[in-house]
Amino acid sequence: MGLVIRRQYFAEAAHRLTDGVPDGHQCRRLHGHRYEIAVTVGGSVHGDGMIVEYGALDGAIMPTLEKIDHRDLNSLSERDPGPLAASVARNPTVELLLLWLVDALSQSVAAIPVRGVRLLGVSVREDALSTVEWSEMYR
Repeated sequence: MGLVIRRQYFAEAAHRLTDGVPDGHQCRRLHGHRYEIAVTVGGSVHGDGMIVEYGALDGAIMPTLEKIDHRDLNSLSERDPGPLAASVARNPTVELLLLWLVDALSQSVAAIPVRGVRLLGVSVREDALSTVEWSEMYR
């Protein structure tokens, strides 16, 4: 039987937008957010009664989040040489941040030994009014 786990994480980060907002817009100035990041994974319940042990899941997720937590997103490409990180660093919108997270977390979740756990969804809440989501069903 397939079940899902949704686990909540947090990252504090600064950024400033460079494209898509007019001169003088508040988001062109350096500012920060407390990002609420929800990660949804799915898999089968194993003989130990778990899809995945939470510590193993955290071990797969946290190295990615450490690249953004208490950091400037405009310098993400200094910590991750990939093309999505470069896009985030150029203009760190929550949408581009989410796409970077999905790419990185897909690989790290798939690398959890033995379990066959899959990344099914990621959401990033930037503030009380705005959340961006990715789901496997939207592919």
